[in-house]
Amino acid sequence: TGAESATPEYTYTNIPLQGNYRTNIVGNLFTSPASINITVDKNFEGENNEVIQNVSSIAAANTALTNGATNINISNITASEADTTKLQMPATPESITIAIENIESTANLQIEKPDNDSHPASVAVTIPSSASVNQLTINLPQSHVEINGASYASITASTSNNTLVIGKDVTVGTLTIEAGAVEIYGNVGTLVNNNNKDVKVWAVGDKVNFTKAYNAGAKTIELKNNIEDFSSVIEINRDLTIDGKGFEIWNTANRVIRITESSSSSLNITFKNLGIISKCSASADVRAISFDDNCPPSTVVFNACTVSASFYAINIIPGSQGHNITIKNTTVAGWAAINCYANNSTFNVENSTLIGLNDKSESPWNDYATIIFDGNGLNNAANIGKYGTGNTLNIVNSTIYASSESSNNQAWIALQYGAQRNSVKVDAATRIIDDSENDQTNNITMLNHVGSATPYDLKSEIWIGINNLFPGMYELNGVYHIVSRDGLLYFAEKVNKYNNKLSGKTVLLDSDLDMSGIDFTPIGKTVANYPGYSFAGVFDGQNHTISNLKASSNDPNHAAAGLFGTLLGTVKNVNLTNVEITSTHYAGGVAGYLGSNTGAKVLNCTVNGGTITSTPELIGGKYDNGDKVGGIAGFIVYGETIDGCSVSNVTLKGYRDIGGILGCAANNKGVTTVTNCTIGTNVKIVVDKNNNYKNYTELSEHNINNIIGRITGNATLNTEGSTGTVTIEY
Repeated sequence: TGAESATPEYTYTNIPLQGNYRTNIVGNLFTSPASINITVDKNFEGENNEVIQNVSSIAAANTALTNGATNINISNITASEADTTKLQMPATPESITIAIENIESTANLQIEKPDNDSHPASVAVTIPSSASVNQLTINLPQSHVEINGASYASITASTSNNTLVIGKDVTVGTLTIEAGAVEIYGNVGTLVNNNNKDVKVWAVGDKVNFTKAYNAGAKTIELKNNIEDFSSVIEINRDLTIDGKGFEIWNTANRVIRITESSSSSLNITFKNLGIISKCSASADVRAISFDDNCPPSTVVFNACTVSASFYAINIIPGSQGHNITIKNTTVAGWAAINCYANNSTFNVENSTLIGLNDKSESPWNDYATIIFDGNGLNNAANIGKYGTGNTLNIVNSTIYASSESSNNQAWIALQYGAQRNSVKVDAATRIIDDSENDQTNNITMLNHVGSATPYDLKSEIWIGINNLFPGMYELNGVYHIVSRDGLLYFAEKVNKYNNKLSGKTVLLDSDLDMSGIDFTPIGKTVANYPGYSFAGVFDGQNHTISNLKASSNDPNHAAAGLFGTLLGTVKNVNLTNVEITSTHYAGGVAGYLGSNTGAKVLNCTVNGGTITSTPELIGGKYDNGDKVGGIAGFIVYGETIDGCSVSNVTLKGYRDIGGILGCAANNKGVTTVTNCTIGTNVKIVVDKNNNYKNYTELSEHNINNIIGRITGNATLNTEGSTGTVTIEY
């Protein structure tokens, strides 16, 4: 209109915004007075060209709503409207936006749609933050409702489960939830939630409101600013998300957060965009995050966080187990960044930095590290394998950093004091460095239970990039490798203790093994409850030799002994020397028992030197068993195969069913194949008649021949290409 009639300026002090919501500001910007309306909407679809209906009273607003208006600007609520402050929502599925510019006196305001006609999808009400409302009653049980601005003595609300939102510039003395869920971004003095409706989000800025939100069952607690001294430990025993929004919780207590005993069988907890900072001045026993011994298995995520403590940053104490912890885009720093006494837990670290200070060593033997799995076996050998056991650590594209005042206390990853069967896999993109940026990729410390720095068998897999740093048994690309006698013991333990048949898996023997001084439990220790405790994969010895194997089984339920007790899979290319195999029922150099109709095979194996014995046992006052003894296998039910094997310099002892290659073949349901096998020199059968419960005295009654000791049940045999003789003694 020309420079001489400039448009007047208007100041708006109450423009609400909410993250990830669409905010529309529309109105008559060039009228006097200017009139605008603000909509904060979680939905982004639809048109933005909305027309505001300007009215001067509640009555006029209700008329406009009835006539189809969806954006109402009420210029003033006067004292004379005290009995008519009831906003009636129309029967429409549209969203309704209402702005109230001024309230002359403290008011009681009602917003309702009590009947069952169509309800608005959402209703947004904005009042200047300087205004005061005595009572706001919301009765919109099918609508999403957002309240912005003003101070309310009380709000009573029934909304849909799609949430009542209390905006961040709102103050409420008492908020009563009759129906629906709620998100609280403003200040609420008292929450009354007798119907236990969901508190989806509660944004807090101090200890008092944090505690209030937690006790109210808030699913997500957001921070508005730093909580600079919580002073007492935050205990979590339910599912929870804490979104720090970039702020921190500081604590001078000896714990910042404890995950504690819960009535739930499991917990899901997420920390994001949060600093968890311990400022406790104690010299020991300080943690940022601690898992109690009685807390349930917990899935915990740290995303874009900072976690620090002077002692342990993340600590899981003995007795706790079964956790799944994810650390991503996060920095964790402490004497130890992670200190785990738990069992059977998984740590996944991605794009993160783990910092170990390692400068608080209490004595020369108490070395610590950035990451620790501790068996709690210090000065107590009974704890070996009891704690810090069976855990998995996967680290991807991260930094493991260690610094120390004394270099001999500097360590990055430690499996110590009896921790066993842990899997550590660090990808090649991860940096392992010291405080001078020196590469420390191969600096892995393992301590035994008496504090010696001499490594011992942890029965663990430790991978840094493509390098296996602790030989034993490990899995690579789905194939297991055994590279030490401890690896063979672990293999037997996987089958026998955990009843893991490894069906479909291949196990490779990568080196010769000397088993001297070890009482070995056969792999697949018994055929009790057949086919329990058996191996069903493929074991390839790759022509390596296992020497001085001493294996025995006296299980009362069909004991089976050999390198393998019960075999349902395939063993090939294994050489055994100087064996001592003892059983009471099935005894063979390679396997005591080959399962029925499983396709079990023993291929290209040799047994050279030693004794294989089946000793009769006393059962019901009588001796029985002491049978089924073979240089390669004790017993085949039907349909299994032994091919290309040889036996030499071996003594076979038993009461009956003794053969140079196979003790006994049974059943007539399939062809038992013992082909291309050789009985070499000095193979002797010694018949034990000391407990001759059936009075067998003649060789012919035993049906002993050179290759197979006895055939039962009209078994069908194929012994093509098998040759050799045995010497027989009584």
